[in-house]
Parts: sequence; C-alpha cells; structure tokens
Amino acid sequence: MLANLSFKRAINTISIITLVFLAFTISLSVKYDINKINHAKQDQQFVEFSKIADSVAHNFAVERGLSAGFIGSGDDSVWQKLSQQRKKS
Repeated sequence: MLANLSFKRAINTISIITLVFLAFTISLSVKYDINKINHAKQDQQFVEFSKIADSVAHNFAVERGLSAGFIGSGDDSVWQKLSQQRKKS
C-alpha cells in the first residue's frame, strides 16, 4: 500500500494535514481570546456599577452624619453643608 505512494504525494499529504491542524489550533486560540475579552468587558461593567453604588452609599452616609450633626447642634453652617450634600446625593 505504501509502495504506491510517491514521495511528492506523501509530502503534500503531510503538509495539508499540518495546515489543517494549524488552522484548527489557531481558530481555537482566537475563540478563547474573544471569550476572555468578552468576560473582561463584563467584569469592567460590574466594577463600574460597583463604583457608582459605592459613591451613592457614601453620599447618603455623609448626609446622615450631617443630619445627625445638625440635629445635635442646630448650627446654620451645618445646615448649609447638609443642604449641599442632599443636592449631591
């Protein structure tokens, strides 16, 4: 069976098989990279959302602290800070 194969035909067959294998390997690598990029984009959106939520929570905490300070002192400067913080939050 192998005696019928010429050297040229064997080289061509090996080359074709090698190229198909390389194409398959490269396509898997590209697909894996695209999946990693998509996952990184989702992670970035979660981080952005977390930053926004943290900022809102911080603004409300500052407002609560200023409210408590105003209730305790009744000072006009604290009221001005409190009203500015309420606009911010």
